[in-house]
Amino acid sequence: MKKREKLGADFFRDRQLLTTLTKGSDRDAAILCGSILEELLNRLLRKKLVQSSIFKDAIENNNGSLSTFSNKIQLSYLMGVISKKMYDNLNIVRKIRNEFAHEIVGCSFEKEQIKLKVENNLTYAKLPLFTEWLSAASVKDQFLLHCTVIEVALVKKLLDMIVLLNVMTKQTILDLKTLIGSIWNQK
Repeated sequence: MKKREKLGADFFRDRQLLTTLTKGSDRDAAILCGSILEELLNRLLRKKLVQSSIFKDAIENNNGSLSTFSNKIQLSYLMGVISKKMYDNLNIVRKIRNEFAHEIVGCSFEKEQIKLKVENNLTYAKLPLFTEWLSAASVKDQFLLHCTVIEVALVKKLLDMIVLLNVMTKQTILDLKTLIGSIWNQK
């Protein structure tokens, strides 16, 4: 089984990655965005689920229960890690990524089927801040913006989980000290 290359913690600063996304082919953009979002879901699930050989097998084994982008999206939603809106948008990105990955020739963001998915079904970046920009942007750039906004939301969720875990760990240590102190004082 081939090991996946992991994204560094600061992947969003990687100039080569950013250049490939913006100046590379439509296929490069669709597959890379899907892969980045899938990796962020991996990281969220790692924070939420019990770390064991069972988890490792589920996420890394080609036939594991968490080996597909679809399964990761579904489980993340069912666990309350992502919203319904994010769930819907991630599934659209996944479908677009799969079209680019499996259609050998002629796949582009200008293809009517893909264009409609981006313009009508992706909603994550449809915010007042981006309205004017989205209406003037190419379909590829619209796709990249939606993916970027989703990435930022997922990174924020990861950071929130890390902060929460640190707070919970500190609280647990304080609780243990209090418990040990009360037991010690009873002797």
